[in-house]
Amino acid sequence: MEFKSGFVSIVGNPNVGKSTLFNKLIEEDLSIVTHKPQTSRNKLLGLINSNKYQIILIDTPGFVKPSYKLHDYMNSNIFSSLEGSDLVIYLTDINEKKINQNLLSTIIKKNIPLYCIVNKSDLITNDGGDYSKIFYSHKFEKFDLISSKSNEDIEKVKNNIIELLPMHEPYYSKNCYTTSTERQITEEIIRKYIFLNYKEEIPYSSYVNVCSFKESKNIIDIYVYIYIENNNQKKIIIGKRGMGLKKLGTNSRYELEKFFSKKIYLDLTVKIKKWRSNDIFLNYYLKK
Repeated sequence: MEFKSGFVSIVGNPNVGKSTLFNKLIEEDLSIVTHKPQTSRNKLLGLINSNKYQIILIDTPGFVKPSYKLHDYMNSNIFSSLEGSDLVIYLTDINEKKINQNLLSTIIKKNIPLYCIVNKSDLITNDGGDYSKIFYSHKFEKFDLISSKSNEDIEKVKNNIIELLPMHEPYYSKNCYTTSTERQITEEIIRKYIFLNYKEEIPYSSYVNVCSFKESKNIIDIYVYIYIENNNQKKIIIGKRGMGLKKLGTNSRYELEKFFSKKIYLDLTVKIKKWRSNDIFLNYYLKK
């Protein structure tokens, strides 16, 4: 029986719905989705399996103009995801004024098949015009105008991906739906609630590191360091009488217990470190 398998990277600028599309396609809330831009920092792999195909979907950070070495790292994650990709989905939305010509040109130069998608069609208030024209200077295999809220559109995207995949045996076990470790999933869940619970610079100044993850028969004991850049930010994270950190712990623990289907003991400790421009920190923690 012929089998299709391949790596598919979702790329684009921040806040166009890459993580939402990723989660909808794999049917798991694996990637952080908030209304705030630049939520994703690392590449995230999710798998879609059937007896005829295996899609290895890669969610990437949105491309940003660097202000910190962290941003250089995030951008490098986008370009590194192209290496070995069998297909690239470039995602924009109906409101975006400028697509990333540099990123698109890099994809074309690497001769990777390109699937261009404009998201948020549900927000169009008029006839919309021909959105495919924004890609006129780039060669692409397919184009779609979609809404990630539409199950029909998500199914259409999945079928188009399958059509463009090469013939290849599966790369991973068919029982696997992500290559992320339990620690990485835990870090992403806690980081999501930092984005949801705190405002302004706090989510962007914080880094979550699981320093201990011990699972026994009835409970998982998880110890976490939250790195923040200065003492004032630490006070905000902890909150008055510790209520901010307590809420963060409660929200995170509730979702972790649902995900792991087991009781969770969660210990959060806040530490101060100027980490976003620290080469040693970024090289060790973000590339672990």
